[in-house]
Amino acid sequence: MKLSQLISVAVASVVFHGVSLVAWAARYVPASEADSTGRVITVVFRMDDYSEAISSNMESEVLGGFGQYRLPVVFGVIPYLPGKGILADQPDSDQPLSATKADRLRPALEAGLLEIAQHGYSHRSIIGGGLTGNSEFSGLPSDVQRTKIIKGKTLLEGLFGRPILSFCPPFNRYDVNTVRVLASAGFVTLSAGGYCHADEVTPLRYLPGTCKIMQIPRAVEAARRERDSQPVIVVLFHPYDFIEEDALRGYMHYADLNAQLAWVSQQRDIRVLTLSQASKVVKDLGAKRYGAYYHCHALSRLLPETLLQRIYPQGPYRTVHCSRMWAITLLAWLAILLGTGFLMAFLVARATSSYPFFATRGCGWGMAALPFAGFVWLLLHPGFPGLLCVAISAGLVVGRFFHGAQQYPE
Repeated sequence: MKLSQLISVAVASVVFHGVSLVAWAARYVPASEADSTGRVITVVFRMDDYSEAISSNMESEVLGGFGQYRLPVVFGVIPYLPGKGILADQPDSDQPLSATKADRLRPALEAGLLEIAQHGYSHRSIIGGGLTGNSEFSGLPSDVQRTKIIKGKTLLEGLFGRPILSFCPPFNRYDVNTVRVLASAGFVTLSAGGYCHADEVTPLRYLPGTCKIMQIPRAVEAARRERDSQPVIVVLFHPYDFIEEDALRGYMHYADLNAQLAWVSQQRDIRVLTLSQASKVVKDLGAKRYGAYYHCHALSRLLPETLLQRIYPQGPYRTVHCSRMWAITLLAWLAILLGTGFLMAFLVARATSSYPFFATRGCGWGMAALPFAGFVWLLLHPGFPGLLCVAISAGLVVGRFFHGAQQYPE
C-alpha cells in the first residue's frame, strides 16, 4: 500500500469515528425536555478540613451564607490535629477539637442546617504515598485504622451529642480495610472521591464529591440532560479555596459562594440535603453504582478536557452509562490515535526521504524505543497527555519503518 493510500484510509477512519462520536453525544436529552420530566436534582454541599485551626471569620462567612438561604451544609471535621506536624506519628501529642470550637457550630446544627461528618482522625498523611498519592489510612492494618477511626468518632459524638454517621477520608483516599472498619463502627455514608474502593459486602452508602463551587451551574445543566431518575451532585470545597483564607491556593471569594447559593436557591428542580439525608432518600447509592462511577471517572481522564465537557460533562454522580463512556472513549481514541499516528507517520516518512540521518539503523532502533518510553510516561502520568505521547511515538515508528519497507521491499 502506498503512503498516499494509507493516509486516505486514516482520514476516512478519523471522519467516520468523529461523526459517530458526535451522533452518540447527540443522544443527550434536550434541556427543555429534561426540565419537564419533574425530576429533582439532589445537591449536597461538603466542606472538609474543619478543625481547631479554622478561623472564626471563616465559620461566620460560610455558615452565614448557608443560613441566609436556609440551605444545609456538611462539615468534614478533623477530630484531632497533629501535635508534631502533619507527617509526624505521635498520637499522644495530638490536639483534640475543643468544646469551645464545637459550640460555635451548635446553633447551625440545632437549626438543621449543618451535619457533622468525621474527616479522618488527624489528617496526617502516610509517608511514602507513592503513585497513589497521600492517604491517612490506605495501607494501614485494620486494627490501627479501627483504633484511629473509633477514637475520632467517640470524641465528635461526645462534643456534639449526636451520632456521627458520615465519614470523609482525608485526601479522598482509603482502602478496603477502611470500608469494613467504617461499616463495623456504625457509619452509614462514605464520601470521598471517584477513584477508591467499594465493598459490596458492607451496607455503606457512597456519595463521592463530584464538582467544585464554581462548577455548580455546569453540573446542574449536565444533570438536567441526563436520563438518570435520581441525579445527585456533591459539591466539595475547603477553607483554603477562599482567597480571604489562602491568597495562594484560593480561587474564589466568599461573595462567590453566596452568589452560587443564591442561584441554587432559585432553581425549582434542586433540593439541597446533607449526606445523611441524601443517603435516606436516594435509592441507589450502593457499591455497584460507585463501581460504575469509578470506571467512568477513570475513563474521563483519557479524554481532553474540552472534548470531555462537550460529550460527557462532569458533575453529576451518575447511576449508569458506564458502557456509554467506554464507547465514547473508544470512538474518541480511535479518531485521535489514527489522526495523530498517521500525521506523525507522514511527517517522519517525508523527513526520512529528505534527511539521510533518519534512514540510519541507529535512528530506527532509537525510534523503536519511543513507544516503550510513551507507555512509561503513561504509567507515571495516567490520562490524556500520556496516551497522546503513546500515539505520537507510535506514529513516529510507523512512519520510519514504513519508509524503510518502501525503500527496501522484499
